[in-house]
Amino acid sequence: MSSDPNPVETPAGESPFELDHFLPYRFNVLAECMSRSLARIYQEQFGISVPEWRVLATLGRESPLSAGEVGSRAHMEKARVSRTLARMLDAGLINRQVDARDNRVAVLALTRRGQDMFRRIAPLARAWEAEMLQVLDAGEVERLHELLDRLLARLRGMRAGSDDAD
Repeated sequence: MSSDPNPVETPAGESPFELDHFLPYRFNVLAECMSRSLARIYQEQFGISVPEWRVLATLGRESPLSAGEVGSRAHMEKARVSRTLARMLDAGLINRQVDARDNRVAVLALTRRGQDMFRRIAPLARAWEAEMLQVLDAGEVERLHELLDRLLARLRGMRAGSDDAD
């Protein structure tokens, strides 16, 4: 069975669509590779999942937060946040209390065990990041952050524009 290298005809004057050169795809591949590589560290050494690390890192930086705030800051879907929080509550990594400002809202914070785990994982995550970024010089790392910030701002603007059209 032979395969046609270009099974869908490209209109004259246009270049063929190359998935390997499509930026959203490349970002996704990079994110998946980074996530899997870093996840090995905290899964093997600490027994937590990618979503659990994201919640741990979020609450390690800022707390207390509501479940919705955790999801928003960690860029996680509501159902995944709920499942992750349930596992972390059961494991004694977080606690849930009524918000002192609004008793209708429950807020979450790291327990001592969760704080200890965060303190142990964060330096390992930073070291992993530093090792990965060794292929770039300091100026390139700074420029990469600037470019990512610009792209995120652009995407947020595009999303806001599409929300206005609805």
